[in-house]
Amino acid sequence: MNTTAERPSIHTVSGNLLDLEHPDPLIISIGDIATALSNKCMFGGQLDQFYSVAEHSVSCAKLAAMHDLDRKGQLACLLYASTQAYISDHSLNSRADEFTNFETVVESAIEIRFGLNFELYRDCIQRIVAAVNRGECDELGRSRSDGTRFCPGIEFYSPPQARQLFLQHFAEIAL
Repeated sequence: MNTTAERPSIHTVSGNLLDLEHPDPLIISIGDIATALSNKCMFGGQLDQFYSVAEHSVSCAKLAAMHDLDRKGQLACLLYASTQAYISDHSLNSRADEFTNFETVVESAIEIRFGLNFELYRDCIQRIVAAVNRGECDELGRSRSDGTRFCPGIEFYSPPQARQLFLQHFAEIAL
């Protein structure tokens, strides 16, 4: 995170500077989101193998499709964690009290950029994410399995592979 005139901001991999207090939706990039989420490990990195937030998000979108959620709902599931691409641990270090506000305004910019309304799908997203998390925990041996498989499976893609998977899935849904 950087501060320009005391304003929290982040330089993105595409070279943009996103103001976290007043994010410009036109600066929001699916490539930046895919890169950041593919480099973030699920479960706080407390895994024996790298499992990215990007791969997890694709699993959420696939489960949404399996439950016949419309394309906007699938896209909302794919992008539900997208604020993590812009709000990092650096944001927490200096202005922890404002984290929720940053997340809210960045989520709003993401909604505008991709024509979404997360609130319309909030309940569906929560159910799908919970189901995928249960499946991941089962598959990772983090909880007892009742034999039901909730998620399409974990492949443990490398960050470049997870980025490509995320972008391909975005392209399929966003048509």
